[in-house]
Amino acid sequence: MSNNKRKTNNTNRENVLNELLNELDEETKYNSANGGYGESTDIFVNNISNALSKIESNGVEKTDVDSGKAKPKKKNGFYFAFAVVVIVMAVVGIVSTVIFTVNSIRDLASSNSLMEEYTRFLLPVVANDTAPFDSENELSNTAKINCSIWNIMLNHDTSLYKLSDTGEMLIPEYDVEYSCKEIFGTSSGLIHRTVGSTDMRFSYDSEKHVYSCVKDLRYLSYVPVITEMTKSDGIYTLTVDYYSPSVRFLSENMGIEESAEKTMKYIISRYDGKNTLVAVQFTSDIDMD
Repeated sequence: MSNNKRKTNNTNRENVLNELLNELDEETKYNSANGGYGESTDIFVNNISNALSKIESNGVEKTDVDSGKAKPKKKNGFYFAFAVVVIVMAVVGIVSTVIFTVNSIRDLASSNSLMEEYTRFLLPVVANDTAPFDSENELSNTAKINCSIWNIMLNHDTSLYKLSDTGEMLIPEYDVEYSCKEIFGTSSGLIHRTVGSTDMRFSYDSEKHVYSCVKDLRYLSYVPVITEMTKSDGIYTLTVDYYSPSVRFLSENMGIEESAEKTMKYIISRYDGKNTLVAVQFTSDIDMD
């Protein structure tokens, strides 16, 4: 009879272990499908605890009615429970490592995505080599018009704009005003006028309330490369290197060593996913502060 009981106990232990492994398999499938470790992990841990309780109870044989004596707990039950605990600890370690790795990759991807967003955001300002300022009110009206139109041409869909008889693109003044607010904040404003030089001139028609400009960009003074980004209470401070587009192209495609022509600090306020350029400063100004 004792052999039958031992077989029964061993069978029970195997059943408990199978249940435990099935729980682990289901947990893994759940996390893979949902991309996270949430409430199901707690359920899994509780099931582990219950499983260990079953193992402990199955390790002790019931009282022999005929002899009136209780048989002692078998050592193999203890070893089996210990093995299960080791397996559980290993699983928990693996799960923790996976969570840490996934979070690290997510944070890195988020940071890279934000830097790409800021590179596009700053491109119109860097391309115009905008003079340093600590407040939007210090920025000249000409600089704001130039940045606003370049923002439309570089970061917006221009396919729906009409063309003049000479083939120039016509941009409504209200689009230029909206573009200005996109960069410098909702309180910024413009006084519409013709700006630019012979190479890149934005002519303003006060009767039609449109700007006319060449459809295709021919020249950029600089392109930005963000080398450092820090955050404090929704304010981002970016270190931005200025490169000539031709030098940057040669560096990326031919492996030629490059060096920045200058470096500036950009202060950006970010709220509810929207950016506002607060200031442009020389790096020495930041160091002195």
